[in-house]
Amino acid sequence: MRSELGAQGETQAAELLRSKGYHIIATNVRARFSEADIICRDGDCLVLVEVKTRSTRFADPLQAVGAAKLRRLRRALNLLAAQYPENNVRLDVVTLYWEPDHTPVINHYLNVLE
Repeated sequence: MRSELGAQGETQAAELLRSKGYHIIATNVRARFSEADIICRDGDCLVLVEVKTRSTRFADPLQAVGAAKLRRLRRALNLLAAQYPENNVRLDVVTLYWEPDHTPVINHYLNVLE
């Protein structure tokens, strides 16, 4: 159930990013230090996107991206920057939860390391 919820969230996040003009390059990419939920391009910027999904609005899903997770994501972002030195890179977070009527509520946080 939990992995199914996460997969639904990642699908919704990818749809949101596409609607904003982002080009999805890869999903669920494993790096030495972390997993990238989505890697995409926003203009000349490569974006690593962490997706946090919750079944209800019990707490802000962004709170689930703690200091340890940010360290792992920063390492993954550094690997991405080293692999593509000609591009700018950034880390975004997309959070998602469902209202009682099953309407998804999606928030996109840009450049969370700044």
